[in-house]
Amino acid sequence: MNGERVFHSKKALRLITNSFFPHKHALLGDMESSMRQARRALALPDHPAAPPPPNPRRLSAIVAPLKKHPQAVIFALALALRLGWVLTLDSHLTWIDEREFATIAQHLAQGDGYLSSSYRANPMLPSYLQFVFLLFGQHYVVARIGQSLVGAVTCVLMYQLASLLIGPVAALLSGLLLAVYPPHIYLAGVFYVDCLLTFFCALAVCLSVVAQRARRHVELGFLCGVSLGLTALTRPVFLVCVPCVALAWLWAGRQAFRRRLLACSVLLLGCGLTILPWTIRNYRVYRRPVLISSGFYTMLWRGNNELATGGPDDRVFTWHTPAWQERLQRVPEERRRTLEAQFQMVDRLISDREESSGDGSLSMDDVLKPLAIEAVVSHPGRTLVLMLKKVRTLFNAFSDTLTENQDTTRRNRLLAALSFYPVLTLALIGAALGWPRRRELALIYLVIASVIGSYALLTACTRFRLPIDPYLIVFASLALETGWAALTSGVWAARVAQWRGPVVVGKPSVPSAVVTKTGTEGL
Repeated sequence: MNGERVFHSKKALRLITNSFFPHKHALLGDMESSMRQARRALALPDHPAAPPPPNPRRLSAIVAPLKKHPQAVIFALALALRLGWVLTLDSHLTWIDEREFATIAQHLAQGDGYLSSSYRANPMLPSYLQFVFLLFGQHYVVARIGQSLVGAVTCVLMYQLASLLIGPVAALLSGLLLAVYPPHIYLAGVFYVDCLLTFFCALAVCLSVVAQRARRHVELGFLCGVSLGLTALTRPVFLVCVPCVALAWLWAGRQAFRRRLLACSVLLLGCGLTILPWTIRNYRVYRRPVLISSGFYTMLWRGNNELATGGPDDRVFTWHTPAWQERLQRVPEERRRTLEAQFQMVDRLISDREESSGDGSLSMDDVLKPLAIEAVVSHPGRTLVLMLKKVRTLFNAFSDTLTENQDTTRRNRLLAALSFYPVLTLALIGAALGWPRRRELALIYLVIASVIGSYALLTACTRFRLPIDPYLIVFASLALETGWAALTSGVWAARVAQWRGPVVVGKPSVPSAVVTKTGTEGL
């Protein structure tokens, strides 16, 4: 009935149009005739041919390697992009950290031993540079090529991790996205600890997932512990990943609880035996226990003192920096005088201790330890606000740096923003989508949360976040895979049709009785 009503309405509209425009069809015929004449004059066909369909052979030539050898394709792509970057660099070292680590490596290569302050006592990067210098001489390009290889292997490890936890599609996306991710391509060309740190952490997480599912999980647990020990020796704050792995095993492991408890014990043993030789070396050098390096209480004070802002400048903030005087002017005069007198005393205490110990970083840790604990415990509200600000700093695509150079241009900042913020948005969606599978994905959640929490308590900048970006990419890949599956399965089309509502277009092609039976009655 309703279909007939629409048909008669269209017929009436056509009669009214013809009565006002009686020559409409003639005009249309003249226009079509003119178009045909123009096409013949230009030697064009009357009916343009449709664009040719994509060549299936060419498409299969692209897709086939991804299906057969995805790890090899990911490795080759990642290595090519990183080599393309590092081979454009000269022998100049841009950042302060690079120069300090390179100096330590030069002393090691010359046989002088590990000469540094306790703050730079994380030995993995200097040891790697020493190895390169001994084999190839002091050629930074060789060390950067080695870091390119490490970065490419890291991409393959993230492919393997996503394959174990999610599936082949998310695995392929994770590996490819990390391979082309500009911040990690950049890490291959600078001597920060983050390139090696990302590799060791990814290796430990992959071994953890494999051990969690394998029968020989005790042996794999020991190897995982060794990897976590190397991760901590690269940057000590990543010791927080050790309890993350143990908690993930105890909560989501498939073995009996006693077996899981045994695996955790072996994990701690492997980690401890890896770190212990360096701790013994520190005791001989500094004449006191130092697990890996110093600086924890100094960073705790810098990130939570009365004048802290939660920005990237806090990580070098002391009473000797210009920022101290600038921030001091914002407090009331009476409080300003109190702070000035207090930290004059602190400075004298640090100097006295340094004369006796010979290490300024350890002396600063000792003196600032009670002040840092008091700042955190006595002002919990301020501490919480500063933690939130530091999380914001951590997730800034390009936080402010101490120096300006060719790597801090506006173009590079824009590139960092365009590459990171889409990943972050998709990662948040993927983390929400993965929550129903939180037992399987527990380790990734725990690693990300523990690292964020550690830097929120201490100090933060963009570079400190880069080693956990691969896990954000895994969640982003989960979001992309889920979205694509929804689009291709027809769920999205059904929801759009439901939102738009039923629409009647044109003359019904079936009788009204049949239309009524198919459920369109009432349109």
